Amino acid sequence: MNLREQFEYPEVYSTPSTPFSHRYQTSHQSRVAVVKPSESFYVHCQDAPQEQLPRCVRDYRRKFCARIAKLNQQRVKERRKIILKDRVDCLSERLERVRLVYTDYHQRRNQNWLKTRELMANDMKEHLQRRERKLIERVESLREHNGQVKNRCELLRYGNYLRRIARQHEERRKRKSIF
Repeated sequence: MNLREQFEYPEVYSTPSTPFSHRYQTSHQSRVAVVKPSESFYVHCQDAPQEQLPRCVRDYRRKFCARIAKLNQQRVKERRKIILKDRVDCLSERLERVRLVYTDYHQRRNQNWLKTRELMANDMKEHLQRRERKLIERVESLREHNGQVKNRCELLRYGNYLRRIARQHEERRKRKSIF
């Protein structure tokens, strides 16, 4: 006995290029592929005018229950709350990380600014001290120079004074003709 002959159903062939709304049709055309018909096909397509569905389908059909629907809605609300809580937690963690990075960056930047300000202040102090030392040395050297110039002036005056006295003495001597 062939397997096809065991079934009491007619053979069902799949022909996707047919104008029917479903993919399966019973025909005796050229055979493409043999497909075992399922019960749902016969329930929905062949036995559609029936008042009551067969028991095999009825048992698996979902029945509406208000309590189960309410429980499902509660579960959905709880899942939604959990998802929202997870989102909020994730966003708060990310914001905390951003805040830590932000504060760390600003602390480092402020420390760098304070260090550079301190270095600039120290450099300025050193520069002012060097400048003051140089100015003091210059003033001292100018005082020494002025003192030397005064000494030379005095020596020149004294030399001029002596020359004048010597000239006057010579003139007197020539006038008196002594020697």
